[in-house]
Amino acid sequence: MQCVCQMRTNKLPRRDKNHPLKARFLELNKTPKANYATFQKAIEHENPKICVNTMIMLITLTVYLLRKQMKAPETAFVLVQRL
Repeated sequence: MQCVCQMRTNKLPRRDKNHPLKARFLELNKTPKANYATFQKAIEHENPKICVNTMIMLITLTVYLLRKQMKAPETAFVLVQRL
């Protein structure tokens, strides 16, 4: 939430899908067993644009993965019911 406030206060734009730093984020995201250290430079970057956009991309990715996890048991249940 603080990231979004930081964006609004400083009028920082969100990165579009063609931004070079978004491409770098997606590249880092493919790192096996990625952890905080993988994204640390971007998260702790002195430029607020980089920090905020990295946090938003991580939050978006987390929400996507959680929704995918929640959908999996539902899909499996429907498949079992059809048998």
